[in-house]
Amino acid sequence: MKKVKGLLGLICLFFCVNIWISCTKTGPNGTLKPNIPPDTYTMVDTIIRAGQDRMISRVKLHWWGKDEDGYIKAYEISFDNTQWTRVTRQDSTFTLSPQGTDTADFIFYVRAIDNQNQSDITPAKLRLPIKNSPPTVSFVATGVNTPITAYPVYRYAWEGQDIDGQENINYYELVWNDTTNVANYYKVPSTVNSIVIEAENPTNTNSLLKVYYNNNSNPTSERMKGLILNQKDSLYIRAVDVAGAKSKFKCSHQVNFKAISATNTNRILLVDGYYALTATYPGNVTVRNFYQNELNNINVGFDTLTLYHRISSKFIALPSDDFVASKTFQMFNIVLWFSGKTPEQSLGYIQKVTNDFFNKGGRLFLSTPQNNTFDPLAPYYAFTPMDTLFGPNTSIGVGLYLQATENDSLVATPNATGYPNLKVSAFINSAIPFTVRATDEPIYAAQTINYNTGPAWTKSNIVMARRKQAGKTVFIVTTLEIEKLNGKSNITQFFQQVVKNEFGAM
Repeated sequence: MKKVKGLLGLICLFFCVNIWISCTKTGPNGTLKPNIPPDTYTMVDTIIRAGQDRMISRVKLHWWGKDEDGYIKAYEISFDNTQWTRVTRQDSTFTLSPQGTDTADFIFYVRAIDNQNQSDITPAKLRLPIKNSPPTVSFVATGVNTPITAYPVYRYAWEGQDIDGQENINYYELVWNDTTNVANYYKVPSTVNSIVIEAENPTNTNSLLKVYYNNNSNPTSERMKGLILNQKDSLYIRAVDVAGAKSKFKCSHQVNFKAISATNTNRILLVDGYYALTATYPGNVTVRNFYQNELNNINVGFDTLTLYHRISSKFIALPSDDFVASKTFQMFNIVLWFSGKTPEQSLGYIQKVTNDFFNKGGRLFLSTPQNNTFDPLAPYYAFTPMDTLFGPNTSIGVGLYLQATENDSLVATPNATGYPNLKVSAFINSAIPFTVRATDEPIYAAQTINYNTGPAWTKSNIVMARRKQAGKTVFIVTTLEIEKLNGKSNITQFFQQVVKNEFGAM
């Protein structure tokens, strides 16, 4: 019995020693055992799908590995079993886009790397039957305002989608009016989701277009063609993915792009800047007619922009954003702007959109009557020749009348050679005088009387001033309504002085 027990003990000892040897890096004589390569696995090893049941191009894959004599420290993945990418994660999402076809089979390879830097000599692989899905695209609003009439500067924006992944979209194709006119297709990178178009020659109805990507201030080198001015134009867009699949063309809303008139050789723009909160408002027709008649009287061509014209509570001509507005005004050399008593919509807006207009040598005449509750500290006064304004409610009691009986209402200042004295022809209910900045010059002084009895007005009575740069007048501003100053029937002489003598129109 003792021999049996002894024999069983020897057998157990033998097995224990063998198990210990197999679990160590060395054999019983201390020699190093060869490293065992790791094994690699994917979640599944076969995906069988055919026809419309194939997988979309965007797939998420999982893998893992094990090593009998160490641990896994990394993985290498590949789609050609030749070029490998090292990773430490055990899952990832891939976009697998067939090239030149809508279906293809991709083979995914993955191999584990152990702590001895030995890789799995038989990588796991998985065949992926992929079917590409066509992208989609649609136009989106560029802001709170989407004008339907404009001079040929405009912003379009869109949104492309692809269920295979946004990176699957390769580019967009744009074309004006006729989708069959392949010669006019304009290719835009997939990273672009809006453009601004600008006519190179806005007097030519078939002008080529500059194109600005997204918010870039510089145009691309390639010009766009196909837009026809003085008609209603539509822009079409489609998305093209990396497999060549194309979305359906989508059409923008129609826009009537206006060419600058051929007779407008001086590039003069008359802006009706009257603003009201009513749902339908066409500017101020009476005042607009007055300005148009006077420009005709001095025999200059011009174009007109009714800035705040509304239909069904929507502005139909107000540019969608400040960049587009700035480019619009840069198409002109002279801007004559009249407004109602809404400083924010006149002075505030002009300040934001005319910097480049002035930098390019543009010249501005601005009639901007002020209401009795204006804010003298508003920042938009700072860019004008006006320094300190005197409002009826803050500085001079009830207010001022312009002298409208025996004397001239406005008298040209000594330095304002060529300007005629003017007289009111209609009631002006508040004449807001101002002081002039030291670098600028007064043009007209108002002859005023108080609304009520009291001491005579002793502060500044200047109501029109100008700014010069390099000896040329670039900015004239007044707080008066010019259309109410023809009591001496000489207002045409005033326009002759401003537009031709000061601003250089021929």
